[in-house]
Amino acid sequence: MSEGVSINDLRKNLPLLNQYMEEQCRSTTGRYGIELDAALITEIDPPPEVDRALSAINSTRNQVAADISTARADAEQQITMSARAVEIATNNAQAEVAPLQELAGTLGTIKNEGGSECLNAYLRNARVPLYGLASRVVLNNSRSK
Repeated sequence: MSEGVSINDLRKNLPLLNQYMEEQCRSTTGRYGIELDAALITEIDPPPEVDRALSAINSTRNQVAADISTARADAEQQITMSARAVEIATNNAQAEVAPLQELAGTLGTIKNEGGSECLNAYLRNARVPLYGLASRVVLNNSRSK
């Protein structure tokens, strides 16, 4: 994008522009042999077709800036939502694993403190309520003693 001085900038800075014009008027005698007393710019109005074109350019620039801002906000929202989804999935996985880790620790403690016989008794007692809930039980004779 090329940058320049806008009509609005010129309008806002009319006093500075008039001051510059007065300085230029004072130097005309040496250059042109004519002495100008003053110059005053009161309005800066481009022709209607130029004004419409400038308005269209400004509108387009504003729309582009708004579109960029919206795209950035959408991207930030997607990143935030993705990070939250990862956090939720991680929490769910940890919630599923925690009871299994606790059970593994308990079974390890039972085996270490009471031996294999104690562990087998615990497992047998843990199965009893499950048998009541099951509609069908298949036993493997080689494993059960």
